[in-house]
Amino acid sequence: MLLKRIISSIIGILVFILIVTWGHFPFFLLISLITAVALYEFNKMTKNDTLIPLLISSVLFLIVSYLNLIFSLKFPIEYLFVLVILIFFYDSYRKNNLENIIQSISGNLLAIIYIVFGLIYFIYLRNIDFKFGLWIALVATWLTDIGAYFVGKYYGKIKMAPRISPNKTMEGALGGIIVSFIFVVAFTLYLNVFSGIWLIYAALLPFIAIVGDLFESAIKRAAGVKDSGNVIPGHGGILDRFDSLLFTIPFTYFFLTLFLS
Repeated sequence: MLLKRIISSIIGILVFILIVTWGHFPFFLLISLITAVALYEFNKMTKNDTLIPLLISSVLFLIVSYLNLIFSLKFPIEYLFVLVILIFFYDSYRKNNLENIIQSISGNLLAIIYIVFGLIYFIYLRNIDFKFGLWIALVATWLTDIGAYFVGKYYGKIKMAPRISPNKTMEGALGGIIVSFIFVVAFTLYLNVFSGIWLIYAALLPFIAIVGDLFESAIKRAAGVKDSGNVIPGHGGILDRFDSLLFTIPFTYFFLTLFLS
């Protein structure tokens, strides 16, 4: 199991590096594909039948975000929420499912805010002035997960959130935090960009990564499933691999643009 997890991770990282360095449009297509698979997994977990409206809505957000980036437009993508709510309302009306319209629209909006917006910031972070921003967020998040896994496996005793994820421990979380913190400090020192503000980033990012992991675990617990899918050997689904990143990537984008621009 561990070997399969390592092999699939290496392949995934190499593919990701290739497409990130390839150009704007290939990366946009990759993020769009990841979005579609993640929404499919979310829909399947929550037993909804709104995949088509969700995909249409996500395409609107992704395309407008991409056009904003490429052509330096200033169109607020938040305005699209009015149109998206109308799409979900029409879907409920067409299916004669108005008695569940509140739950349906709420669940769909959660999917958009959680998944689509989280992945949109991959596109934004790749193109800000801090060219290393995407990489530092990715590696620091992965190291949080790796450190937590191995430290928790061998030294974990105190349960961190047993009602959400019984296997996660405080010792594992501390291991992930320390490994990620050391990486961020060492990496910024190596790039000769280190300052006191990076200590704050290094301290906050692993906590946010852990919260992202727990959030997806809570959704899976509510849905009664172990993994969000099985598309990645040894890891489960796309959401299982991107759960922490859906929180740390937007955090990194806003941190860099607000405090280090």
